[in-house]
Amino acid sequence: MPFSEQIDDPPLKHLFDVSVGDGLEQEGVIRLTAGAPGPSLLHACSELFTKAWSHTMEKFQDVNVFQYGIAPGSWEFREVLSKFLSESYHDKVNRSDLILTCGATHGLQIILNTLLTPGGMIFVESATYMIALDVFKEFPNSSVEPIEMDDNGLDVGDLEKKLQMWRNVKSWNTSEEKPFWAMLYCIPAFQNPTGTNLSRKRCSQLIELARKFEVLVLCDDVYNLLAHDNPPKRLFAYDRPQVQSFGGHVISNGTFSKILAPGVRVGWLEAPPRFVERLKKSGILRSSGSVNHFMSAVITSIIELGLQKQHLELLKNTFKDRIISMMEVLSTNLPPNCKFHKSEGGYYVWLELPCGIDASDFCDFSLKNFGATAHPGKYFSANRTNCMRLAVAYHEKAELTKAAELICKALHVYLADQKNQ
Repeated sequence: MPFSEQIDDPPLKHLFDVSVGDGLEQEGVIRLTAGAPGPSLLHACSELFTKAWSHTMEKFQDVNVFQYGIAPGSWEFREVLSKFLSESYHDKVNRSDLILTCGATHGLQIILNTLLTPGGMIFVESATYMIALDVFKEFPNSSVEPIEMDDNGLDVGDLEKKLQMWRNVKSWNTSEEKPFWAMLYCIPAFQNPTGTNLSRKRCSQLIELARKFEVLVLCDDVYNLLAHDNPPKRLFAYDRPQVQSFGGHVISNGTFSKILAPGVRVGWLEAPPRFVERLKKSGILRSSGSVNHFMSAVITSIIELGLQKQHLELLKNTFKDRIISMMEVLSTNLPPNCKFHKSEGGYYVWLELPCGIDASDFCDFSLKNFGATAHPGKYFSANRTNCMRLAVAYHEKAELTKAAELICKALHVYLADQKNQ
C-alpha cells in the first residue's frame, strides 16, 4: 500500500471549517487541532484590510486591478514582496525569482504538474503535512517514499540510501520540459507536525544530494517568518551560491495564509532562474492572466503601508507567548514517560507518548473524559501512531494552557489504566 494511503483521513471539519459550532468552540471542549489563526487574530486584520482597500483603490484608479494580470504576478506585487522578504529573511530575495500562487498547496500542485516527470518518485519526511499527502494521491502513478526523521529533522543518510535505491529501479522518462525523476517535499523550518528545524549541516548535505541525484527539492517555507527570534536560513539560500554552475534544485513555497489570513489565498514560489520561464508557461498559472491578481494588489498595499510587518510582529509575539506557556505546562505536568519537542517557532508542539500507546485512542479518551484533545500522529505518519500534534494558532493562551493541563491529567489516568490492564 502506498505511504500516502497508510495514513487515516482526519476529520476535515476540524481542519478547515473553524467557525463556531464545528467543535473548535464547542462549550466545555478544547480541540488543539486547527492550523489556522483564531478569531482575535483575524479581528486584527479588519482595520488592516480597510486601510489597504482604500490605498489600493486610490493607487489603481484606472481599474486595472480588476483585469487579468500577467502570469507570474504583477511587477508591483513581486517587487514589494521581494523587499519585504529580503528584510524579513535577512537575505536577498530577487523579484525575478518570484511567482504568484494561490497559496502553498496550489504551489505544490503547480510544481508537481510542471517539473516532475509523470510517474516520478515523491520523497517525504516520515511525518508530514497531511494535505500534501492528499495532493500526492492525485498523482496515482507516482510512488511516495517516507524518509526517517529524528529530533533534528530529516535523516539525510536515509534519504541518500533511498535515492540510490529508487534511481536504479527503472529508466526514468525525464525530458527538457519535465526534468526531474524525483522530488523531495519537505518543511525544513518549524516542521508540520513535529516543529523540528533542519540543521545547517543537514541543509548543506541535502543540497549536495539534490545535485548528485538530480532531484528537485520543494520546501514549504510557510512558518519560517514565525520564528521566536531570527528566522532560520531557508534551504533555497543554501542552493543559490552555485546556481549558475548547477542550475538550482530548490524551490521555496510560501504563503500569506500563515502570516496574515488564510482567506486571502495568496502565496508565492521562489524559484531558480532556470525554472521561472517554465513556470510562467504553466497552464495552471496562466489562466488568461495571473491567479488572484486582485487580492495580490491588496496584499501589495498591505506591505507598502507597513501593515504586514506590523501584523507579523503581532503573530510572532502571540505565538511565542502561547507556545512557551504551553511548554511550561507540559514540562511540569506530563507523565515522566512522555516527552515533547521544544518548539522555537511556528504553530505546533509535537507530543510523544510511550511506545505502543495508540494516540488516536488516547485523543478520544481525553476528549470524552477531560474535554481536551488534539490530532493524533496517524494523520501525519504511518509509524508515529504514539504521537500528537498540539496546535497553538487558534485558541487564546488561557484556553491553550488549560487544554495542556487537561491532556496531561488525561495521560496520567489513561497510562495508569493501560498499565493495569
